[in-house]
Amino acid sequence: MKQIYPSSITGPSFAQGGSVLDHAFGQGELYTLGVEEEYMLLDSETFDLVQHIDTVLAAVAGHELEAQMKAELMQSVLEIATPVCRSAADVDRELRKMRDYVTSVASAKSLRVGSAGTHPFSLFERQRITARDRYRALVDQMQYVARRELIFGLHIHVAVDDYTHIWWDIRPHPRLGTVEIRICDAVTRVEDAVALAAYCQALVKLYCERFERGEETRSYHRILTSENKWLAARYGLEAPLMDLDTGSRNRVPVAQLVRRRLRDLEPHARELGSERELEGIRAILGKGNGADRQLRVFNANRDVVEVVREIASATEAAAVPA
Repeated sequence: MKQIYPSSITGPSFAQGGSVLDHAFGQGELYTLGVEEEYMLLDSETFDLVQHIDTVLAAVAGHELEAQMKAELMQSVLEIATPVCRSAADVDRELRKMRDYVTSVASAKSLRVGSAGTHPFSLFERQRITARDRYRALVDQMQYVARRELIFGLHIHVAVDDYTHIWWDIRPHPRLGTVEIRICDAVTRVEDAVALAAYCQALVKLYCERFERGEETRSYHRILTSENKWLAARYGLEAPLMDLDTGSRNRVPVAQLVRRRLRDLEPHARELGSERELEGIRAILGKGNGADRQLRVFNANRDVVEVVREIASATEAAAVPA
């Protein structure tokens, strides 16, 4: 019986360059990395979001990094992408270079830039949709769900040689031949972004090698994984997750589960040359993540503008290593 695929995944609109049936898996070096970050465009005085993506893109026209920057759904967002990187150290260098350049361009236009999961006081109703057919079609299809999505993400690509399913949090990207991890919020400190890239790279390598050895990958009911995802989003590093690996459903702090996983990943990170960058995950567990820092700033003076000011300052502080 002939397999019938819906046109939404086989047609040319699925991704630039083709459908899931025309892919680049296995055509490049395994476990190389690519990272995308979505930045807020901010008013330099009020720190509110501003609809100035066209201004920024016009300013970078002709620059060697122009191809690595593009608009997103809303005109207050700039997306950047690294070139293909062999290690997390390469990601560190490329992200610092991009942040440094974007900061200088924004400053010349009296703007600030920030990297975080969302903006604490800007209203989604005031955001304008980017004038692209793709985004107009998305809003026409999704309506309120798309318009209210005032969020900023960190996307990590890891090159692999086979794929089976399409997911949203984690999905194969046929055109690039990668597994794309889309679940992360944008993070403020570049060190944290690099640590997450190293973590994802080692995790993909771990599961690919288990698959090659014929080992079974355990799966869990979606109700359980959705509950854990919600708890992590709500309570951060203090989230009491169900310990699904043990089968006991005991509640365990998410930080404890991450430390357990790090023991599995460290040999793989060592082979990938990203062992030092992976240690950044332990630093996050010890000192807190971006959300913890934002809460500390807010609790100090109850001023959400100061929260965004701190986000912008920490985002722009990333300098190109000597």
